[in-house]
Amino acid sequence: GCYRRNGTEERLHALWSVGIGGHINPGDCPAEKSELCAIVNRGMEREVKEEFRSLPLEGIRPVFHGIINEEKTAVGHVHLGLVYRIHVTDMSCFRPGGELAGFAWLEPDEILSRPLEIWSRLALNLLEEDQG
Repeated sequence: GCYRRNGTEERLHALWSVGIGGHINPGDCPAEKSELCAIVNRGMEREVKEEFRSLPLEGIRPVFHGIINEEKTAVGHVHLGLVYRIHVTDMSCFRPGGELAGFAWLEPDEILSRPLEIWSRLALNLLEEDQG
């Protein structure tokens, strides 16, 4: 899915994004010795639930594709990204929340024709590398 940025991250307004992102929060690590994979999965599940009003989480299996570490932007200086892909077969189950303005399922060529924020471009590059 692709959408115009207008959420809480003002540095990205007027740009388009692919996928959703977020932070790992202290609540994603309930036990002192939680495994990193479990912490990341809890954070991803929480972020997806925050961004979509309705979606079936059963059977969703995120697949890791790589890491984004860019230091050209203000966002990149303070963030490290883990890129996962979730294969969606029934797009009608995903009803976006308010921060995903203009959310739409688009073909790759149409997505690339929009002014994308840098992390979306980097994530798409990682996904293309894995398919190539």
